[in-house]
Amino acid sequence: LIDTMLEGLVREVIAGVRLPAERIVGLGIGLPGTVDPDRHVLRFAPLVGITDPLDLSDSLASLEAHLGFPVVVENDANAAALGDYAQRYAGQDGDLLFAVLGRGFGAGIVLDGKLRKGQRFFAGEIGYMVFDPAGTPAFSKPGWLEERADLSSFWKEIENTGGPSIGALERVADYLSISIANICVALD
Repeated sequence: LIDTMLEGLVREVIAGVRLPAERIVGLGIGLPGTVDPDRHVLRFAPLVGITDPLDLSDSLASLEAHLGFPVVVENDANAAALGDYAQRYAGQDGDLLFAVLGRGFGAGIVLDGKLRKGQRFFAGEIGYMVFDPAGTPAFSKPGWLEERADLSSFWKEIENTGGPSIGALERVADYLSISIANICVALD
């Protein structure tokens, strides 16, 4: 069912942009969580209810067969970072930290022209940064920084009122800016 829905959405987007099918070389899907793109596994995405590895191989193979071109998956922040990097640097070797505020905090990190994912595909999961000796990350729930910034209340406020209050916006911006500053210092 999901494969059919996704295929329909992809075909709708292609028709909407009036792109000739022969010009399409593939489809990239950004997912909110840690993604092993080579094995097609969404390892975990607790903010959308996925706490156990989810194998996407069959769904991706089905989608590729129906669409007629390759389909790849990547972490959503990494995918956005790659797109932004390609637009800014056009083949040059450069560095980019692309921070994302979604249901959680994330970042795509490009150094010397290469996306950095980490051995466990956890690079850029800044919501799990801990700035308290008593804090310990639990990967089955939001990260320490995400809980400290109270992102669930932030998004509920937006859903209920149409936008965040100044106080909520400042709280979230403060925590996000701390994480960005620490990454920049660590990576120089």
